[in-house]
This record gives sequence, structure tokens and C-alpha cells, in this order.
Amino acid sequence: NDNSSSNGPDVGDDNDENVDTLAAQVEQREFDIISNKFFRDNQSRQQAEAMRQKRQADDKFRKHNKYDPIRAKFYDPHEEEQFQRTMQHMQQTHGQDKLKRTPSWLKKREGQLYDITTHRVRDEDALTQFDRKRAVNDARHKQKYEVEQRQKQRGEENEQVQEQKRVNRVSHKRFSVQADRGYDVMTGHHYVGHGAKAAPPAKTQASQSLWDALQAEKSRRMSQVKDNERVRSQSRQRQMKNSFSVTHQQHS
Repeated sequence: NDNSSSNGPDVGDDNDENVDTLAAQVEQREFDIISNKFFRDNQSRQQAEAMRQKRQADDKFRKHNKYDPIRAKFYDPHEEEQFQRTMQHMQQTHGQDKLKRTPSWLKKREGQLYDITTHRVRDEDALTQFDRKRAVNDARHKQKYEVEQRQKQRGEENEQVQEQKRVNRVSHKRFSVQADRGYDVMTGHHYVGHGAKAAPPAKTQASQSLWDALQAEKSRRMSQVKDNERVRSQSRQRQMKNSFSVTHQQHS
């Protein structure tokens, strides 16, 4: 028995080695999972760990929540200060950039160029340009009206000429014979004497002599020339007046 115990494996030595190894591993650890404490400086290290976890939770919260609805402020004081400065600047400049954000057609209208209450001009150049444009439009509308009136007058004159031509195709004797008869063949009423009724007016005119026709044509042409000259003179006067008005506005 003594020989067998001396020659076989030493079980006690193996157990001692395992214990030493386990003790070395335990010494290398910083935290005891059984007692839930640190091996060294347990109180200070637990406080540091609690602060670290608190900072992590705070960073995670601030990453998704920047505004405190209870206090109506940002959690970050620097962000709250920047927000207050921005709001103060917006309050001081409120409404000043309204005109810049409006479209161009609304920005250049007459009501935006000056104050209707105080008559204070807001944009001198734009108002001068607006007055110049309005003067040009007024002159164009006036010229358009005059051209339309002349065209209407010529149309009425041409219509009268065409109507007169249709009437002139009928012989004047058609009416003169009835008037020379002295009475109405349908009713028997006389055109002269007591109780007479007036003869129906003739739509045609008696044919003129060659001399009378020439004199009438000459008078008509002279009248037409005078009318054309008067229209041209009025047009020149309006153009000079409009150009003088525009030049005066530019200098003023």
C-alpha cells in the first residue's frame, strides 16, 4: 500500500493548484458578483459608477428630448440662450422684411410705393417709374379712343354713302310725278288747297348740273382736308404734351 500510494498520482497537490489558480483569478477581478461590491474602494467606485450611469442616461435623454414642456425651456442652457437671442432679434425686426418676401407684381403696385395715410414715399425710383408708365398708358388709351372714334365716324359716313347710292339707283321721277299729280291716287286727298295733306317726301334728289356737281365735290374734299389737318394737329399737340410731361418727371 505504501508503494502504491507513493507511485500513484498526488490528488492533494492538484487540488492545491486549482485553489491557487482560482484565488489568482479572483484577485484579478475588480467586482465581487456575490456581494455586489468592489474589492477595493467600494464606496468611491460605486459613486463614480452611479455618476457615469447618470451621465449616460442624461445624454441619451437629451439626444431625443431637447425641450422641457413643463418649464417651457430648453434643457441645454446654451441652446436656451441662443433661442432667446434669436426671438429678441425677430421681435425687433418683425415686419421689416415683409416687402422683400412679397412677389414682384405686388411689390410694385401703387399702394406699396407710398403710405396712403401719411403720403410718405417708400420707394422714390419705383414711384417715378410707375408714374411714367401710367402717363404712357393714359396717352395710349387716349390715342386708341380717338382712333376708334375716327374709324366709327368713317364707318358711319361710308354707310351713309352706300345708302345714298342705293337710293340714287331709283329715278327721281318716281316721286316727282306723284307730287306733280297734285293728289294721292290711293286716298284722293289733294296736296294743295283747303284740307290738303303734305306729299310724301322724296328719298331721291333731282340730278344736279355738271357745274353744281363739281362745286359740291370740291366743297366735300376741302372739308375732308381740313378735318384731316385738324386731327393731325391735335395728335402732334398731344405727343408734345406727353413728352414734356415725361421729361419733367424724369428731371424732378
